[in-house]
This record gives sequence, structure tokens and C-alpha cells, in this order.
Amino acid sequence: MGALEVAFTYRTGDLPEGTAEGKYSPETTPLKLGDDLLMCSAMNVMISVDAATGEENWRYDPGVPNEAIPYGATCRGVSIYANPTAAEGDPCATTVYEGTLDAKIVALDAATGAPCEAFGENGVVDLWQDLGERVPGWYAVTAPPTVVRGVVVTGAQVLDGQAEDAPSGVVRGYDAITGELAWAWDLQDPDRNRMGPPEGEVYSRGTPNMWTAAVADEELGYVYLPLGNSSVDYYTCGTMTWAASRPFSTTRERPRSCCRPSRAISTS
Repeated sequence: MGALEVAFTYRTGDLPEGTAEGKYSPETTPLKLGDDLLMCSAMNVMISVDAATGEENWRYDPGVPNEAIPYGATCRGVSIYANPTAAEGDPCATTVYEGTLDAKIVALDAATGAPCEAFGENGVVDLWQDLGERVPGWYAVTAPPTVVRGVVVTGAQVLDGQAEDAPSGVVRGYDAITGELAWAWDLQDPDRNRMGPPEGEVYSRGTPNMWTAAVADEELGYVYLPLGNSSVDYYTCGTMTWAASRPFSTTRERPRSCCRPSRAISTS
């Protein structure tokens, strides 16, 4: 212990001057990829630094607005995916992903920090799609997406105690290369909306959500989802498991909804 020395100190530089530290929480866990460390700042600036010296390789600011901050500005980490069909040196042969406070998935080339143009719209997927009314700060991604068998899986933090009609806690999987929706799990009705809700409708609002990090089993193709609270009129239970790359393909893999109203509902 006495022989330990500081190798380097790196500052993200995105805390507004005069702002209390408590509202901006640098909680990221860097990922080491080759000789680099990949991370995100509290305000979702994606950064690569040399793992030995701390010298910055690149940074990418997605421009998250202050009004998107829920309880506090937090980014807990990024995820990476190596495209098995890409040749060495191809753009986005290895991709780094993050979820943002303003409800987006951002995909960048891990080597250069350039947006992966084939993913969504110039490297961005808008998670507000099919959620209904947008209220800044009510729906935010603070945990790193989980990548399993070429599917990027994410939930989101839904601000507690605001309204029964809070944004949906839907969990969604997106193709890691194109950003196209692979599947969706609407917790109120898991047999419905697997490819998004019908035109003119939205995912069930007020449901439980997965605000923290999921865990992937690449061999089985499963993703394990820790569930948080729903809106103020519901309770939830349990942890759900299913095949991420081929959801709901058998009865054994189909999750059952734990979402039940906590008060009597009249049908008259």
C-alpha cells in the first residue's frame, strides 16, 4: 500500500462553474479496451484516454441539455461491441455505446470517437419513440446499455412519484449495427407490442422500469433485468430473464408480468 503512487489524474471538465457537486455525479466505471480507457462524464460526454498516461484520445459531447437532468446528472458507464463481420480498420469495427439523460442511445467508433452513421440517425437512437408525452427529466438513461448477441438492451430511469401516467418502463433491444428495434417488452402486457405499439398508440405508461444495469449471458443469449419501481399506483416484483436475441420464442422463455394495480378497480 505504501508504494502506491498516482499514475495520472484526468478531469472531464463538464461541471458548470459554481454548480454544487451533488447534482453532477461522476459515477462512471471506465472500460479498458486495448491501451485505452473508455468512459462517460456526468453530462454524457464520451471520452477515450490513454490508459497509461491519461492523455485524451478523443471526446464526444452529445449536447445533453440541463433541463434533462432528473435527480442528478449521472452516467454510470459505457458498453462496447465488436462487429464479428467487420474487417480490421473498418469504421465502427468496435463500437462504444452510452445511454443519455435526454433518452438517447449514442454509438461511436471506439477508435476515433466518430458517430457510427449506420446506427439509427447518424449514430443516435431516440428512446422517446412511442413513449407519448415528453417531460424533460422524467425519463433518463443513467446505466450503460447491455450488449448480448448483437442486441443493445436498455431500460431507463423514470422519475419517481410524479404521476400515475408516468412514461413507460418498457425494456427494449436494438440491433447493435443498425439501431433498428429488435424487440420491446411492455411490462403491463408482455405479449403485446413486441415490435413496438400499433400506430397511434404508446407503450403502457406507469409501469415498472429497469433503471440500473442488466447482465448478459452471451452463451445462452439471455439478459437478466433488475426491476425498479413503477409509478405511484403499482407494485412490482422479481427479476425477469429471457433470450435477448430471440425473445419470447418459447413458452419457457416468456416472462410473466408482475405488474398489478394495488387498489380495486371497478369495471362498472
